[in-house]
Parts: sequence; C-alpha cells; structure tokens
Amino acid sequence: MVDPLWDEKIRIINEIIDKDSKVLDVGCGDGHVLKRIKGKEKLGLDISAQYLKICRKSGLKVRKQDLNHTIKIKDKSFDVIICFEVLEHVYEIKQLAKELNRILKDCGYLFVTVPHHSNFKSLVISLFGMFDHHFSPLTDGSGDDDFPGLGIKHGRHINFFSEKTVTELFYFKELKLIKTVKMGRNRLLPMSIFLAYKKNNPKT
Repeated sequence: MVDPLWDEKIRIINEIIDKDSKVLDVGCGDGHVLKRIKGKEKLGLDISAQYLKICRKSGLKVRKQDLNHTIKIKDKSFDVIICFEVLEHVYEIKQLAKELNRILKDCGYLFVTVPHHSNFKSLVISLFGMFDHHFSPLTDGSGDDDFPGLGIKHGRHINFFSEKTVTELFYFKELKLIKTVKMGRNRLLPMSIFLAYKKNNPKT
C-alpha cells in the first residue's frame, strides 16, 4: 500500500533537486525513497542487514553504517542528502547533524523528517493504547527486530522532537532553512515534520 505522506515527501524533493544530482540517503531502510528520488548517482546507508539485502536485490548501491559513528565519506561529496525518520533512533544526533553538514556540497540540499511530538499527540497515543508501538524499549534500533505480538516492526524512538528542537539541531550558519511542512492526515495531529535546507556557497 502506498503511503501518501511518503509520496508528498518524495514529490517535494523531486521538485527541488536536479536530475543529475549525487544523492545520499542516510538511513535508507528498504530503499523505497532512494528508488524514487531523481539523481544520477545514488547511495544508501543503513545499519540493518535485512534492509541492505532488500536494497541490493533491487539493484541499489548501499553500505552498512552505524550512524552513531563517523561516516566514512569525504567532505562536500553529495549534492543532496536525505535523512527521513532516522534521528529519533540515533543516540549521537548532534554528531550526525555535523556529519550531514560536512558531507553536503556547497549549494546542496538537505532534507530531514522526524516524527512530530507534542503534548496533545502524546496524550492521544496513550489514550488509544498505542504507547508500546511508538515507544517500546524492546527493539535495538537496528530495524531487524520484529515483535508481531505488539505490532512493533521498527527500532525504538530514543529522541522526541518538536519543530523547535529539530530546527535547532541543524542550526549551522551555512545552512538556510527553505521549507518546513507539518505532514499528517489530520492537521491537529501532524505525524511528521519535513525540513528542507540549502547550503550556502561561501564564495558568494
């Protein structure tokens, strides 16, 4: 089943980037975004052996990477970096934000999404018995865990972002926030925050 929220994210990116872009998908999962994004050269990073296997079967170029550690990619190597629904699973988020900024080329684009958390949303999650699905401590964040009894198929969330906190995480002088979108089927309960940044050219 196609998720319209993912369709919207991909549509926005494809409207902004160039078809000849060099694209890095950080936390690429099963490759469903990487397959649909424009780009001449594309690389995905993920820690899950299961997801990497799926990507390779689809013909995608991927590499295993623990995002809590330094990413072994040269400075200013990619025109476009995508980091969708990843930061909530990573311990070293400040280090990862610095790494993404380091790898992004001047005049390049960074696209980030995180689950949107607010007091009202957290209350609804608790009231409707969805707490374990969202906040379970049983998974290790690798994406290889599956607890069908609880309906848990994703690594646990260890970070919880509001629009303010995720924006502050990427507060680098060379990054300019060009677009923010709260995404969800209900405006009162946005599921995700979408941020688009453009990196300044220091020569201009």
